[in-house]
Amino acid sequence: MLTKNTSRLKSILIRFSPHIIPIILLLLIEMSPKLTKLSTDGLELYIVYYVYDIAYFYLISMGILPPIISWLKEKLLLQQLVVVLAIPIYGILLILYSAGFTFLLNGKATFFLGFDTVQKSSMRGVLVCALAYAVAYARAKIRADKQVSDQKIYALQLENNILNLQTNPHLINNVLGYFAERIEIYSPDDAKAMILLSELTSDSLAATDEQGKISVQSEVDYIRKYLKLEALYREKEPFSNIMVNIKGYEHLPIAPKLLLDPVVNLLKYGDNQNEQNPSSITIRVHETVLHMETYNLKKLSNKTSGHHIGIKNLKQRLELNYPDKHFLSIEENEMEYRLTLAIELC
Repeated sequence: MLTKNTSRLKSILIRFSPHIIPIILLLLIEMSPKLTKLSTDGLELYIVYYVYDIAYFYLISMGILPPIISWLKEKLLLQQLVVVLAIPIYGILLILYSAGFTFLLNGKATFFLGFDTVQKSSMRGVLVCALAYAVAYARAKIRADKQVSDQKIYALQLENNILNLQTNPHLINNVLGYFAERIEIYSPDDAKAMILLSELTSDSLAATDEQGKISVQSEVDYIRKYLKLEALYREKEPFSNIMVNIKGYEHLPIAPKLLLDPVVNLLKYGDNQNEQNPSSITIRVHETVLHMETYNLKKLSNKTSGHHIGIKNLKQRLELNYPDKHFLSIEENEMEYRLTLAIELC
């Protein structure tokens, strides 16, 4: 415990050490007339009142002004108004401080309320508060500039990481295309699967807008290719009960792969071979609101819900991309599963 407290005290002293020299210099400059006369009479008064000045300076510059500057941001006039209000507070507290000091010395509190005292305390308050505001504003500006600089560095690193990650998909895409050509004469279905996988990889690298979104048409095309690929590797007919109506809204932006999780869950956990009660996917856009609905019977081996991970990802992406602009409803029982999604795209 002692070691911990010592370490904490040392940390505080290290943080405060840059302020010690300016404080000593201020005290020496202010008391220089007294010191040059080689007289120590009344020297304690200088120290007492400059302790008050320093304490008030740090209270304003480090405690009160930083959150106010952060809150008011570029509203400099309001910031300066707060500083002006701090000047009379300085004077009032100084009078109370002086009264307390005289009470400790003489046993009787003396309030200095003369015009000369008020004038001097006001001038002193202007100096202290102006310096406190200058320091607080400079610290806030430096902090804001550093934050902007850090954001630029982070954005650059992120862009470089993305470009680096794109190298492998590009290579995979090219290799898939190469193998598709080589095996087409031996296994056309396997060649088709490789071509579809290559196209899905290319779609993942497709350009997005400034918000990282793609068009609704691109999202629907990706889902159709995914359905074809899923059918090929399972060696069955593609899922065909999908109804799409996005006419006139094809170019609306949407977060990429957002609609894929419900489709993947339907294919993975749904009994999609039941012709009497078939699974279905519906995607439509009405007045810039995208509506999606999936329905399926559950496989006998998956009557307990297996949709949690995919739906959790979907909810997180909806909250990230469309906060307060989406509706998601899931209705399920032991036999059926129905998902209803609405997204206000713009």
